[in-house]
Amino acid sequence: MSLWAYSVLLASGFREVQQLDSFFDEQPDLRVAHGLWSKYIRGEVLPQQSLKTTANSLITRVAGVFPQTENVFHTPVWALLPWEPTFDPERLRAIYLGLDSQIHVHFVAPVSPGERMTDREPTKFWHLRKTNEERRRVLKSVGPWETLVVSLLEARMGYAAQLYGAFADSQLLACQTIARLQLLPQFEAKRPQGVLLTMEAVCFDALLLNIVRPQWRGEAQEETRSTCMQWILNWSKRCEKYAATLAPGARTTFLRRLKHGTEVGLWQSTILDFERDPEHVKGKDV
Repeated sequence: MSLWAYSVLLASGFREVQQLDSFFDEQPDLRVAHGLWSKYIRGEVLPQQSLKTTANSLITRVAGVFPQTENVFHTPVWALLPWEPTFDPERLRAIYLGLDSQIHVHFVAPVSPGERMTDREPTKFWHLRKTNEERRRVLKSVGPWETLVVSLLEARMGYAAQLYGAFADSQLLACQTIARLQLLPQFEAKRPQGVLLTMEAVCFDALLLNIVRPQWRGEAQEETRSTCMQWILNWSKRCEKYAATLAPGARTTFLRRLKHGTEVGLWQSTILDFERDPEHVKGKDV
């Protein structure tokens, strides 16, 4: 929600929310109550009819003026990001097929005319498995949002197939992609930075629950676990640095959201709990 509202502000070319409000006042089909857009950016309320993809929803009407902003709101990332150990493979296939054909051709087997996936033998499952190197090579040529979607999908497929390495590499690539988004100029403001750091935490939850915490593992698994922990530590340091730039109230809200809303935030709470002396992380190298 916050990223969508912020993406609209960026697409408008205005620097202040008040300017966007004034612009909407001049558009009969886009008029919103004053102060409401600020609540959208803070993620406090949902836009009108936002849960439905209709021509009357505010999301769709805004997209008529600022194309591509609708994709930010309706991206499957929001459904894929929270970790669920059970899922419907056919639903995942539908998400794959919703991507550009130049992307899904690498991951979904083609279906002959008149053939149904349910007619296939179990050995002819629709998912085209990739090695970690092949997957990353394919995704080098697509944008970060598409990379994020595919990585989250591939992580679930790896988990379903009980492929430890494929799951871990795909989920970690998703987390790394969110970190890359934080470097883009359009997301350099404090609000989207906080949203992306929180998204990254939700992404890390799957690795914490399935890779970091379990005690059973061999040498290869231990190396994977160590890599995941290094990235989580890197995320913790970036959260510290970000939180130190916030006003006391906003800092407390941000840290509490991580601690109480994500598994990795709770796990790292001893590192993230620096409310007594918020100045001590300023200037720290990350």
